[in-house]
Amino acid sequence: MEKIKKLFASKPDILSGNIYKTVLLLGAPIMLSHFIQTLYSMTDAFWLGKVGRAALIAPSITFNLIFVILAFAGGLAGAGLTMVGQRKGAKEADMVNRISENTILVVLIFASLLAGLGFAFSSQILSLLNTPPDAFKETQTYLRITCLGVPFVFGYYIFQGLMQGYGDTVTPLKLSAMTVLLNMLLDPLLIFGLKPIIPPMGVAGAAIATIFSESLSASIGIYMLHTGRYGIKTSFKNFRFDFSIVKEMVKIGVPMSLSQIGTALGFAVLMGFVNSYGSAVAGAYGVGNRVLNMLMVPAIAFQVACTAMIAQNIGAGQVKRVTEIVWKTVLINFAVVLTMSTILFFFGSFITRLFINDSEIIKIGDSFFKIISYSMLLVSMMGIFLAPYQGSGNTLTILYMEILRLWFLRIPIVFLVSKIMGYQGIFWGIFISNIITIAVAYAVFKSGKWKKNTERFVLQAPALKGEDGAS
Repeated sequence: MEKIKKLFASKPDILSGNIYKTVLLLGAPIMLSHFIQTLYSMTDAFWLGKVGRAALIAPSITFNLIFVILAFAGGLAGAGLTMVGQRKGAKEADMVNRISENTILVVLIFASLLAGLGFAFSSQILSLLNTPPDAFKETQTYLRITCLGVPFVFGYYIFQGLMQGYGDTVTPLKLSAMTVLLNMLLDPLLIFGLKPIIPPMGVAGAAIATIFSESLSASIGIYMLHTGRYGIKTSFKNFRFDFSIVKEMVKIGVPMSLSQIGTALGFAVLMGFVNSYGSAVAGAYGVGNRVLNMLMVPAIAFQVACTAMIAQNIGAGQVKRVTEIVWKTVLINFAVVLTMSTILFFFGSFITRLFINDSEIIKIGDSFFKIISYSMLLVSMMGIFLAPYQGSGNTLTILYMEILRLWFLRIPIVFLVSKIMGYQGIFWGIFISNIITIAVAYAVFKSGKWKKNTERFVLQAPALKGEDGAS
């Protein structure tokens, strides 16, 4: 235990350290942070499942819609991660700070705009998604409250992305752990009430608890960046937009935003299709999707760690090290996700029962996990194979891959197979599309086209290495 504590207390050596160790040092805190963040929605689902089927469906449907709202801002924050990582590797401290300041303001502006649109058109959006009539009112309430808090919620993700690009994944973890605990305490209090002090609020209470907790984390995170104690120092006293930074942010971030929007819309369309099979299938799919999001947490963590390492190594002109980083990250990911997939395969019905005691939903949920679990093992590696494209700033390729994955593979295949097999065809369609997706992602990685954006850093590398004596 003492050795483990010492390992994770050490500072990752991103440019020259052992790759396995560095991936774990960066990835483990990201993994825990994502697990904790996922607990926000998992906690909502757990307590709302005790209220009833209609209440459980509300966060399931809203999840994909909120992701649409956050996607554009998320892409710009991802651009900030790439740009900060590259400049950190190139030892340009002043640029790191200026990039961070511009990212914070630009992302918050767009997040506010998109949140307003989501609130104003909530009724029309839910109608387009074939939201079950018995769940429509509660879903709209949950969606509207969540939209109001989106600008504050995204403040935390800005902080997290910038710190990850800088190479600090522990500080966001500590902040996330503190605020999720608050959410877990508030959820049952606001959902069921505490008479006579707090009236029961149901679905609205779950949304309020989440928004309040994440707003607090956003405020603390932005303040941490302002203090300069964590590597990045933001000061808006004499701030002005640096349009060269904004231009680069848009060039890198817009394709990432569009890929996330395309992904979110694709999952929203898929959710609408699932809804047409009734509330039992929608409920089982909603629970299953949330659990699979937990399964994907390690893959996302390793992908982010891999991307941060790649960005800094590219900034330092160490392009040859990128391929080694990718393959060693893939091996770590395979070992972790294989274990989790096996657990879901054998204990799917038990896991579904934890959320809702409905025999029909439990039966469908068991089928969901039996069919899909192991395909997630392969598709979990897609982001790692595409990490060199984000790390180098070549994000158009990521956009094309996301469009292909959902709109040309998953949605058409799910539609066709479900016409033959009924609701189980939804699950088999996802399985088939996952297998094809990972084959294409591997081919894209092997093509090496991500290297086109690295020449300027390679040319600067000798001077950089001469400054600190590194090789």
